[in-house]
Amino acid sequence: MKTQAALLFLALVCIAPHAQAAEEKMSKPAQTMEKSPIAQAAEDFTKDFDEDSARHFTIIYSNYNMLKVVETVQDDVEMATKKCIEVNSEMDGELKARHTAWYESIKPVLAEAEQNVNTMVLSQEYAKPKDIEAFFKKIDKERKKQAGEVKKMPVTSKEACEHLLKTMDSTQEQLIELLQATLVSTPQAVQKALDEREAAEKAEAAKREAEKDNSESAPVEEQPEAEPKLKEEAQEPKASEEKSKPPVSE
Repeated sequence: MKTQAALLFLALVCIAPHAQAAEEKMSKPAQTMEKSPIAQAAEDFTKDFDEDSARHFTIIYSNYNMLKVVETVQDDVEMATKKCIEVNSEMDGELKARHTAWYESIKPVLAEAEQNVNTMVLSQEYAKPKDIEAFFKKIDKERKKQAGEVKKMPVTSKEACEHLLKTMDSTQEQLIELLQATLVSTPQAVQKALDEREAAEKAEAAKREAEKDNSESAPVEEQPEAEPKLKEEAQEPKASEEKSKPPVSE
C-alpha cells in the first residue's frame, strides 16, 4: 500500500502545475476530527467481517480506489490538455498526439485492473457481490459530491503547457506502475485463499485417513463366527464314533 501511495503522490505532483484547486471548505477538515462519510461507510460495511475477510476486502477496496484515482488523473490531464490547446494553438498537434499516446498506453492496463477487481468481488464468499457494488456506488456518489466542492482551474501559460507535455512521460510510467501494483495484489489474495482452502481440504483428508487406519487396526471380535466352527469340530469325533459302533442286535 505504501508503494501505491508513493506512486499516487508522484503522479499528482506531476500534474499539479496545470491544475490549481480552490477548495471552498479547506478549513473544515482541520477543525474537526470526525470521520469522512467515505471512511464511515467503509467501517460500517466491514463491521461484521472476520479478520481474514476484512483483510481481503481492504485489498479490493484499495485497488478500487486506485482505479478511481487513475481515472481522476486521466480527466485532469485531458482537461489541462484541452485548455492548453485553446490558449496555445501552436501546440495543438504536439499536445493532441502526446495525449492520445499517453491515454492509449494507460487504457488497456486500466481495463485489466478493473477486470481483476471484478474477479476479486465475484470470488469472495463473505459478502454478496451486489452489496459490494452498492457500497462502491455509495462512495462514488460521495466522492463526486466532494469533487464538486473543489474548483480546478488549469494553468494555461506556455511554460505550464510545455511542462504538461514533458511530464506526460513520467505520469504515463507512474500510472501504469500504479495499476500493475493492483494486478499483483489480486492474484496474491486469490492464491492465498486457494492455498488456505487446499490446506483445509488436505487436513480433513488426513483426518479421515487416520480415522480409517485406526478403525482397521482395532481388534475385531470374531467369536460369533468361530463358535459354530468349534461346535462343528467338536461334533465330528462323535459322528465318527457312532459310525464305528456295531449295529445293535435286536
